[in-house]
Amino acid sequence: MSDFQPPRVIVCTGVNCKAAGCGQRIYRRLEALLAEADPLRPPFLLRTANCLDMCGDGPNMVIYPGNRRYNHLDEDAAEAIVRAAAAPEVGRL
Repeated sequence: MSDFQPPRVIVCTGVNCKAAGCGQRIYRRLEALLAEADPLRPPFLLRTANCLDMCGDGPNMVIYPGNRRYNHLDEDAAEAIVRAAAAPEVGRL
């Protein structure tokens, strides 16, 4: 049994991140990635936030633990970051 604790991925879907064009699309891409995983052992937990207080740098995402902040994202970049953060468990996808 692994001691792996899945990282929490928070995607901003606030007005400015949406205006930048990707907040909801990033969330949907990560949601689809999560749907491919074992629901009893998800490689990451996915949540949204209405604002991460980094509006000028959006679209934004934060990964906990570690409070790692990522800005100016698109779907491909967000997926690559989450895959790396969730390793080794994401290798099951």
